[in-house]
Amino acid sequence: MTPMKAIRAKCLDCCGEHAKEVRLCPCENCSLHPFRLGRNPNIKLTDEQRAKRTEYLKKSPSYKVDSEIQTVTEGNYIPVEGGG
Repeated sequence: MTPMKAIRAKCLDCCGEHAKEVRLCPCENCSLHPFRLGRNPNIKLTDEQRAKRTEYLKKSPSYKVDSEIQTVTEGNYIPVEGGG
C-alpha cells in the first residue's frame, strides 16, 4: 500500500467508511486533512501533464467524475510522470 492509499484508508476508517464524509471532513487541524482525498496537494501539475492524465483516465473503464466538485472519485490512480 502506498502512503497516499494508507492515508486515504485511515480517513475512510475515521469517517465510518463513507467517502462523502471524508470529502466533508471538518477536522482541519488533522495533519492528514490536506491528503484525505488520496492526492498530494504539494504536487503541482503543468497544463500539459493535467491534459495527459485526463486522457489516460478517460480511457480507464472505472472513470467517474463527481460533477459537483469536479474531482475523480476514489479508487483511481494515475501514474505520476517523472516518479513524483
